[in-house]
Amino acid sequence: MPPTKHAKRSPSALKNHAISPCYKPSGGTNEAAERGTFCHEAVETGKLGGLSEEELEHVQVVLDYKAPFEDAATQIWQEIQLKVYAKGEGKKRLGKVLTFGTCDLLILANDGVLDLMDWKFGAWAVDHADSNLQMRTYAIGAFQAHPEVEQIRVHIVQPKCGAPTTHTYRRKQDLDSMIEEVESVIADSVFAEKNKIYIPSYDTCRFCGNLAKCPAVQMRLFHKLEEYKGKRWTSVDTVHPYGEIVDSNANDRQEVAGIAENWAKATKSAQIDRILVEGAEPPSDYRLVSTSSQVFAEGASAWLYANRKQFSLTTTEVMDILKPGKTKLGDVIGAKAEKGGKGSAVNAALEILEEESILIEGATKTFLRKKTKKELSTDSE
Repeated sequence: MPPTKHAKRSPSALKNHAISPCYKPSGGTNEAAERGTFCHEAVETGKLGGLSEEELEHVQVVLDYKAPFEDAATQIWQEIQLKVYAKGEGKKRLGKVLTFGTCDLLILANDGVLDLMDWKFGAWAVDHADSNLQMRTYAIGAFQAHPEVEQIRVHIVQPKCGAPTTHTYRRKQDLDSMIEEVESVIADSVFAEKNKIYIPSYDTCRFCGNLAKCPAVQMRLFHKLEEYKGKRWTSVDTVHPYGEIVDSNANDRQEVAGIAENWAKATKSAQIDRILVEGAEPPSDYRLVSTSSQVFAEGASAWLYANRKQFSLTTTEVMDILKPGKTKLGDVIGAKAEKGGKGSAVNAALEILEEESILIEGATKTFLRKKTKKELSTDSE
């Protein structure tokens, strides 16, 4: 995989910057993003182990799509970083670097055309290739890196969202206007950030790393909530004969709910960071709580399968135990224990697994918990 360094205004984020100039990627990761990265690695390396049935199907769609292009290629670049430059002045062909990003696959076809491809493994549909700002920006970088190329075909393959989309860019007809668009988006974003010009948007705010601190979001959120203060959250305009509520304000409330939910999460996360990093005190009515749980170590699957008879486990039970969010080991062991012996049976199994380093401590989760009435009463004494 390529280096993980990202441009401040990367190609993948330019659409959000165009809508909300002060947008800031939230950073961090989640399970869906990690699984997407895993699928990208599978496409790049051809190693398909560890993929779920659905992921294997989606990866195969990508492999099948790119295969004929690779077969007819004169040169192939995987996970290649493309730098995007401003227009040059005078004799200089290229100006300053505007941004950079990594495309999944770049192929020089035998007809002299570049095929620029990107895989999307999420369920959130992206823009068509003919209007996708990320791909357009990559195409600029590819044109600038290969001055001999006159045409670039961009391809977006998103197995969860239907057929791939494609578009062809032509150097003479398209390149200047493409560069001007990216220059404009970045210049507007720089100006807005410098002058604190915030333009909230539901489509971008939910993903923005500035959500907890954005004054414009807070103003809009509180203004919206004030509209409903003292009213029923659902104001019923008409009632369907079968009891379905038909509400003309549903769209507004759904927008407020989405922003409020994400704003609350971001605010709590920022507050915890202030406590842990800056030494700030928790809010007076809350306690900082840290918890951790045990997780299976790498190789647990093979060990449990090899030693399943020691715990009287079937192959199916081993598979169920290892599924995230499914049947837990304690439940299975306890169900097999004699009456009154569930606790000791589970503890004995856990002790063995800990000694063999099959169960290890997982990541610590820190959160703010509202104090109980008893705790608040003790604090006031």
